[in-house]
Amino acid sequence: MKKYKLLKTIAAVLLAAVMIFVMASCGEAGNSTGKEDGAATGAPAKTGEPTEKPATPEATPVVTRAPTKEPSVDPTETHESNILDPGTDFYLDFTDLGDSVFNPNADCTVEHEEEGAVFYIVAADPYATANTETGFGTAEEYRYVAIKVKASKSDLGGEYRFATTTDGRGWAMVPFEYTKPGEWEVIVLDTSQAQYMNPDTLEGEVTMVRIDPVNDGAKALSEDYYITVESIALFTTQEAAQAYKGLYVWPDEAAQEG
Repeated sequence: MKKYKLLKTIAAVLLAAVMIFVMASCGEAGNSTGKEDGAATGAPAKTGEPTEKPATPEATPVVTRAPTKEPSVDPTETHESNILDPGTDFYLDFTDLGDSVFNPNADCTVEHEEEGAVFYIVAADPYATANTETGFGTAEEYRYVAIKVKASKSDLGGEYRFATTTDGRGWAMVPFEYTKPGEWEVIVLDTSQAQYMNPDTLEGEVTMVRIDPVNDGAKALSEDYYITVESIALFTTQEAAQAYKGLYVWPDEAAQEG
């Protein structure tokens, strides 16, 4: 029994020694790995600034251009019509979407179509204005105005108003009547007979024209009241104004004449 106990004690001592050796070996291995990992993950050593800075994309240069206007529509390319000689240098073509388009007030809407500016009545006082070019002629010399227009009805008349360099109010007014509902007609006016003028109104050049499609809009609020204005031309004589046929001959107009 003593011999057995002695052997058991020796075995326990040897087992303990082996365990101590194994644990010691594992500890050294862990310490070694920790040092290597620490060296790998630690902050890198500082280095000098790069001699060249990284390239940056160049800024896009700003290109400045003079303002340009929208190109006007060339009537010879867009209109299936015959072009006429207006017989004057001073006229406004409302089939051309240039500077002289009508600008409506809140009681009127204007749609620019192939045949011209189409006025639709919205409320009681409809009108629209159009600015003319510089040097459009003095109202006193070019006192006769011809308006080529097509109205849906003829029971309500309209008004032509204008402003000049000597009277910019735009109050000067000549009333007119439609006589051919649903057909093209040329209305000739004598602006020397205009109402609400100043003494010097006619001495200036025409700077603005205005069309009131009806002079009693409160009675014309249905959708079947509208007018189409092809053009407005200024003349020095009544005979020349009366000879004005407009700027174009439209298909329905050619059919009427035929």
